[in-house]
Amino acid sequence: MSTFITYDQPQVPADVPAEEPANIEAEQPSRARGLRRSRSGCYTCRVRRKKCDEGRPSCAACSKLCLKCDYVKPSWWMSMEQRRLQKERIKDRIRQTKVIEREGTMREYMHHMRETFSQRTPATVQYGGLTTPVSASDVSPTYDGIGLPPFQNFFPGSGAVQYGIDQAQAQRNVQIMDEFNRPLSSFQSTIPVEDRDRPLLTHFLDHVLQLIFPILELHQRRPTRASEILRSLQTNRSYLHCCLSVSAIHIKTTMNLSAEQIDSDIMRHRYEAVSQLSQALRNCSDQHEQILDATLAMIFFHCSVGAPDDYLPDIPWNAHFQAVSNLINKLNFVPQPFSMSLISWIDIFGATMLGKSPQFAHTYRNRHINGTSSGLQELMGCDDHVMYLISEIACLETLKASGRIDEAKLRHHISALSMQLEHTTSADTTLEWPCTSPGGTVEPQKLTASMSALFCIAARIYLRSLAPNFSCNQPSIISLVGAAAEILRYIPAGARGFDRAIVWPLLITGAYSIPSSPFRSILAERASALSDLGDFGSFGRMYRLLQELWRLNDDLISPPLPSSATSLTFPERLPEPSQGTPGRSLRKQQVHWRDVMQRRGWGYLLM
Repeated sequence: MSTFITYDQPQVPADVPAEEPANIEAEQPSRARGLRRSRSGCYTCRVRRKKCDEGRPSCAACSKLCLKCDYVKPSWWMSMEQRRLQKERIKDRIRQTKVIEREGTMREYMHHMRETFSQRTPATVQYGGLTTPVSASDVSPTYDGIGLPPFQNFFPGSGAVQYGIDQAQAQRNVQIMDEFNRPLSSFQSTIPVEDRDRPLLTHFLDHVLQLIFPILELHQRRPTRASEILRSLQTNRSYLHCCLSVSAIHIKTTMNLSAEQIDSDIMRHRYEAVSQLSQALRNCSDQHEQILDATLAMIFFHCSVGAPDDYLPDIPWNAHFQAVSNLINKLNFVPQPFSMSLISWIDIFGATMLGKSPQFAHTYRNRHINGTSSGLQELMGCDDHVMYLISEIACLETLKASGRIDEAKLRHHISALSMQLEHTTSADTTLEWPCTSPGGTVEPQKLTASMSALFCIAARIYLRSLAPNFSCNQPSIISLVGAAAEILRYIPAGARGFDRAIVWPLLITGAYSIPSSPFRSILAERASALSDLGDFGSFGRMYRLLQELWRLNDDLISPPLPSSATSLTFPERLPEPSQGTPGRSLRKQQVHWRDVMQRRGWGYLLM
């Protein structure tokens, strides 16, 4: 899936409607006289209440503004509310075009980034066929034939990942550690930034950073991470401009500023961040850690604060992550422990977004077999071994989608992985409220135990969704969704809660819930409790996606259906409505959440 936007102006079609004169010299005057708002004009011009020249395949107005020109009735035409929302999206796209004119073409540096990465670090990941069967007694499912490279250097050693910095660096950060009660912005004097951008930097340090790693802060890592971030802001220009762009996005989202006020700041720093990164690569820089830090920030920070409808042009997260993978593979570069954990987090959940195997699936498989931690539980709250098994499920989905596994083997692997998930969480099923008192200290162990249980339930739902003849109405799925709703009682909600850290299990559970499920009402209450924090970032995007999915699917999954009619299919692309029955093709089968994202152009990374 890709969110690349092409900004080449489409050529106005040469073909002329039949009612217009064939005389070329008379074409323009005739066309000008013939402009009218009519029932035969495109639906985009209709919703904008503009005259349409009815050019095919795209009218002049849509071509000029790079809008999709619909002559077949689109799905958003079905209700006045959907028309209103579409009109707002069109306004956003028009503003986007103006931003591009002011800031120069984003297309050029996107092309340069692709060329730079492809020349220096070509992709090497390939997937073969499944050759080794999986038995329920295995320590971990093994897909020997997938063909993933071993990546021995990705996680050096066999011990658990430990966060931290060397002793010398710790000495340099003593002052920050001792005075951490001060706002982080009080340390910004050493960060080189223009005066006009100083408010953006202050906002990032005081308001954005606290949203980024809520679980990591519970494990008392914040002083170390803060000192590392401050150091990166001082020494890494690409990282700095990425943070300033993210700060501008957060200001725009939370303060309801007009696009004209803030879009230029977003695009200026977004462009500069990528330009600095490109320059480092062009110069054959050996500062691989800085390149990696900046690239990971472009992925993770944006998905933490981005709006559901971010119309401004950007490089997709998965293109950035391919560059990360190439950097590690081609150069045998070994990242720092924190970066390795962040890469694993993005890789595993990103694979589920794309319907592909994780780039480093072989590494996770080996670490699961060896009982080795990757630091994921301290970073994002889910037990490392549950995350490894989610990676295995993503590999299995890839094999199913490519047709390289028959139904019998598919059921066998589902059974084996299901037993592994049950084994992972069977040691302790007692969950406790993690707060010592109302509004008091949160105990990380109790919180991560509840979060791991929720992730495990979601993984089991994800796994069962791969089974033939799967249906959301199956009693086992309804039971699992109910169990997830029960676990939410042990995870604090609201602005000071941790709903923004459980986006992936909320997505998977919500996607396979039925309309009458208590899970949906509980999720709505928790979204409301988040207030403005629930409107952006991964949580806001996840909830927007679920609402759209429920709108499309609820009339199909509400009544129990016979088993022969409940097969959930996973097409590569949703079929376009036919000329004769506009919009009907969406209603023939349940729609997968990933296909909704693809159809709407939502290149989300939900994590």
